[in-house]
Amino acid sequence: METKNIQENSREFFEHGFVGSFIQSPQGAADAAVACGLASPEFILNQTLQCIYETGLLMIEDGVHIDQATIYGEVTKRFPEIDKAALASTISRALDVAVAPSAADYYAKAIVEFHITHKIVHEVNRLKGECQTIKEPARFAERIAQRFLGIAQIGTDAESLLISAPSAIAKATERLEEIEDATSNSVAKFDIPSLDKTVMLLPKMLVTIAARPSIGKTALAGQLALNAARSGIPTLFVTLEMPVGDIVQRMLAHMSGVSFRSIRHGMHPDELDKFIEAKRAFAKLPIYFIERGTITASTIASHASRLAETSGVKLLIIDYVQLVLTDKKCDTRELEVAYVYDALRRLTTDAGIATVALAQLNRESEKTDRRPKLSDIRETGKAEADSDAVLLMHRPKEGICENEVDIIVGKNRNGQLGTAYTEFQGEYFRFIERKPVTDI
Repeated sequence: METKNIQENSREFFEHGFVGSFIQSPQGAADAAVACGLASPEFILNQTLQCIYETGLLMIEDGVHIDQATIYGEVTKRFPEIDKAALASTISRALDVAVAPSAADYYAKAIVEFHITHKIVHEVNRLKGECQTIKEPARFAERIAQRFLGIAQIGTDAESLLISAPSAIAKATERLEEIEDATSNSVAKFDIPSLDKTVMLLPKMLVTIAARPSIGKTALAGQLALNAARSGIPTLFVTLEMPVGDIVQRMLAHMSGVSFRSIRHGMHPDELDKFIEAKRAFAKLPIYFIERGTITASTIASHASRLAETSGVKLLIIDYVQLVLTDKKCDTRELEVAYVYDALRRLTTDAGIATVALAQLNRESEKTDRRPKLSDIRETGKAEADSDAVLLMHRPKEGICENEVDIIVGKNRNGQLGTAYTEFQGEYFRFIERKPVTDI
């Protein structure tokens, strides 16, 4: 109890000192608050001080001069039920302990830390009651993780928004260096020369691969994952449509050169030797899987962030994005998919990884033999908006053979548009460049 009183007294001291500084130097204190992540008057727990600060911010916005008299008058107008004697006493005390403008940021940071502590204590007490009636432990754990993740992010967003001109130049230079390095060593390659020449998979890059069912988008993603892992790039493959066992069988067909049909229905002795060798090689690859089930955007973000930090994962593949569940209730399916894309965009940037999200095209794209467009991606416009590159897979009806697949680069923020002409060797889970090659 004594420790709690000391903490309360310390919090009151910092809150009074900051609000006093705000009354004396409104704009300077407000700028310090924004820079330190004091994003809302609600961060101040003393209700009277909170009313003073909230009113003062509105006065700045309206261009009204702030001093002891004007702030008192405006607060009583906005909050007529407030105790006027207590208000006058609080303003007087705040001015008595007002910190110098140069130290306002230190006091603002202290207020943010007290606010975070208050939130943590509140959540812990809340958990004590909730733990008595747990029905779905996994979902319950996810909700807890999301709530504490929200607390962990308090005070960081505002600071990260403020980027000075020198810092912006430094970021631009850093990004150019990343692109230059990626020219010869991108995160992963598709092993389709014309496509790799056009789309370089860089860190912090979100790519969408969209197609109708059975065109081969999972195979293309699997080929990318294998190429990355075999090059020593740790990769996380989230498979929400197909069991991991089925995915790995197809990857082994790709690696061994033994057809998927033979793997399923019986191999000759020489094929069996190749298959066993491929299994040994696959077991050594830095590749991880999350299998289909109740997978939410936060589950993916949590695992990917942890693996990026602990195992160096640099590539995330999701098959496919319309099957990812949301962590909150949305009014429409379009909003749900948009929520998932927002989460993937944040994850890709924050973790510094490359993310490849597979997506379904709508039925309209196959009613006539036309090439798909960005607007054909099912249930969302966020894929087009948030992705750095979008690949649209199309099987032309007039093709010489049924395995021809055109991979259309419909969006490419870091390069050109165009088409890669390929042949899909389904039995080997493999795409190869189609001859004659049409350059992009």
